[in-house]
Amino acid sequence: MKTRILSLTLTLIGLTFLFSTLQAQTLEDVLAGKIDLIVAQDGTGNFESLQAAIDAVPDSSETPVVVFIRRGRYYEKIRVPVEKTNLVLIGEDADSTILTYDDYPGVMPDNSTFGTFSFRCDADNFSAYNLTFENSAGQTAGQALAYSSYGDKQFFYHCRFLGNQDTYFLNFRCRNYMKDCYIEGSVDYIYGFGIGVYDSCQIHTNRYQGVITAPATSSYQHFGFTFRDCRITAPTGVTGIFLGRPWHGKPHTAFLFCDETAGLNPLGWRSMNEGLDPIFAEYACTGEGYLPDQRSTEPDYPGIQLSEAQAAPYQSLATLLGAASFADPSEDEAEILEMRTPFDEAGLTDLILEVMYRGRDTFPPIPADDWLPDLENDTIKATIDAFCKPFMDSAYIVAPRVSMIYADGNPLENFDAAVYEYALELGSDATTPAELTADAEEAIISIEYPGSVPAYSHVIATSPDRVTQVEYNIYNSVDSSYQNADLGFLGYNASDTIDLEDNKYNYTIMLEEGVSQVFSLQAKVKVKGASYKTNKPDAVPGDGTVDVTALDGSTTNTYTLHFILYTDLEQLTSEEEWIRIQNPVKDQARLNLMQAKNGNLQFRIFDMTGKPMFTHQSSISPANQQVNVDISGLNAGLYVYEVRLDEHVAHGRMVVE
Repeated sequence: MKTRILSLTLTLIGLTFLFSTLQAQTLEDVLAGKIDLIVAQDGTGNFESLQAAIDAVPDSSETPVVVFIRRGRYYEKIRVPVEKTNLVLIGEDADSTILTYDDYPGVMPDNSTFGTFSFRCDADNFSAYNLTFENSAGQTAGQALAYSSYGDKQFFYHCRFLGNQDTYFLNFRCRNYMKDCYIEGSVDYIYGFGIGVYDSCQIHTNRYQGVITAPATSSYQHFGFTFRDCRITAPTGVTGIFLGRPWHGKPHTAFLFCDETAGLNPLGWRSMNEGLDPIFAEYACTGEGYLPDQRSTEPDYPGIQLSEAQAAPYQSLATLLGAASFADPSEDEAEILEMRTPFDEAGLTDLILEVMYRGRDTFPPIPADDWLPDLENDTIKATIDAFCKPFMDSAYIVAPRVSMIYADGNPLENFDAAVYEYALELGSDATTPAELTADAEEAIISIEYPGSVPAYSHVIATSPDRVTQVEYNIYNSVDSSYQNADLGFLGYNASDTIDLEDNKYNYTIMLEEGVSQVFSLQAKVKVKGASYKTNKPDAVPGDGTVDVTALDGSTTNTYTLHFILYTDLEQLTSEEEWIRIQNPVKDQARLNLMQAKNGNLQFRIFDMTGKPMFTHQSSISPANQQVNVDISGLNAGLYVYEVRLDEHVAHGRMVVE
């Protein structure tokens, strides 16, 4: 027992010394003796372009050729020819050493998915460590490949694969092994013909109703895509995800000991092509999304649960990647025919031949040798381990924490991490949003700006595992637009417009002749993002309303619309030579005589149907040429008036508000 304790103590001392030594060195320093070429965008390496470095490595190398790639975003469409065997790529940092391109079928001459790759490797015995492969075409671009594996025995460690639809493709008669990798996509983002094993990886679906795998496994091949001890994730709120759907051949996908997100559809699997007799399997998985009793029983996409004996072969890496997992040499022609037939029938013979030839002049032979990556003696892997946290590490599974947001370098006033909306009042002549930055721990920060102001900017904080996200909405207000609760447009019955006036919220509208109903109100707010609610009148005469609430939620204005019916009374004028009637102010109508007169004045008001509503009589003398009439008893609306003074008569319309 003492010996075992002493041994542990010595080991800890050794590890402490190693850790302190590594802290004083960079990853490049430690690997210096293994590196053959360095790629750096700033010109301090052997090449500024990764493709140039690949082109420079010797053909058919029997020993590893190591290319170290310093931090940077390398916008290149990269292809590793079949002759560049034993190529090893190492990134300085998985998050900031990014190999990216943005092709998608819409920009390809043949509209083909296969040509959209950002990185394609035709060579055997390829390895990649600590970097990112990305297709940045975007969610709406459709099929867009980040990585195309066209060579056999390709190994990936601590790498990221970022895309949307069709992120990663594995070709015919190829083997891939991934350890501690992160793969992200939306639909069929792990797809193809070969044998792929994904150990201790995070598989992240970034879209509602996404599909992880689309296998096209040969029926002569014993395995397809196998996920072991992986974490199946999705952003909070993304649901309806499927583990896979059948593409061609005898599709084969299995998940063992995986933690499955609550975002999975309980069916687990879905259809694409019928009658392929797929193997869609799970074994001993966990998580809220693991619902084995609810998996699909449809024959075209059945979700089966493996027995212990059935699961055993999937747990042996030597079995999965061994030569015996492929077709027997005697089945060569039959397998090729099976794989080609769906494409031949679709008129895609030339396309599929180019793909399945894998950069050669003919189909590659069935792999005849076993392959087992030697992880225990992989010194590059060991060095990466000393510098990097695995993607499955619990340190990645934390909520994002934002401590402060700055606008144009100034702390956001009254910032509280639990409050997600703020407003910045910009100058009245502002045309661009405030520049934002953020202090955050355990978070990936991205900032989205509007094209013009007033509008929202967004500070998005995402957990390191891309699962949990919080969004801060910062409104760039111009001329107090954050408090604006006015309409910019108001109409009714889909064709009629009301002329709006500033600070006026009551309007009387006479419908056109023959129209007796208000069947709709149309409105647009003056400030985008403010909300409104319309309420049309049940009958006419009647009132409709539009309630407008400002972005800040504290201000609401109500537009009241008094709708009245058309009247066929004689055409009236609002002003005569001898008298002027002013529209009511503070419940009073004011009558001004334009010429000195004597006599008895009679002032009558009728509704628009001609019904008498009000009568007023006054004595007029040269000393009293103005009459104020109290009309507070009238409801708001449009009325007809009549004024009589001896032989003088005047008619007109008057709005009461």
